[in-house]
Amino acid sequence: MEENLVKVKEFGNPIEANLTRSRFEAEGIWVFIAGEHLYNKEGHIAEPLVLMVRKSDYAKAVGLLMEIEKEIRRYDEARSPRCPFCMSTDIYIRRVHPLLFIITFILFLVVFTGLNLPYDILPLNQREIILIFFSLMSVLTLIIIFYPKDYVCRKCLNVFRTPVPPQNVDSD
Repeated sequence: MEENLVKVKEFGNPIEANLTRSRFEAEGIWVFIAGEHLYNKEGHIAEPLVLMVRKSDYAKAVGLLMEIEKEIRRYDEARSPRCPFCMSTDIYIRRVHPLLFIITFILFLVVFTGLNLPYDILPLNQREIILIFFSLMSVLTLIIIFYPKDYVCRKCLNVFRTPVPPQNVDSD
């Protein structure tokens, strides 16, 4: 029987493998998952799971697998936020404006290189200056933490605050 089986795909995740098996069986394709019950001593799968079908069902299985992967890509793309300018889903989040980061870093260096002096020996006006720098540092740190995030589109390089919301794909 084993010489009639052909490998269709390897999985590193047993849930994915079993979902694929369920879909294949619903289409009338007999499926065997090799290595499904092999775990190492940490409880992880010891080797990739191999989805196998009969030679006679191989063409149908490959076609169905391509259809499944196409559905997954379509679903993921529909759930992704989009650029409002070019509608691309290839966007990333820029949390801190680079200029704000540079200013905070410079203040950080100024404050901590100025603290090498013993604080008690400093004249009163230098103590106040250091205190002002500490205050500015803490305010800038809070600004960085609560600074609104920007989205940047990798395709058109536009920066925007609110992406186009994902589509509702559950109503299909």
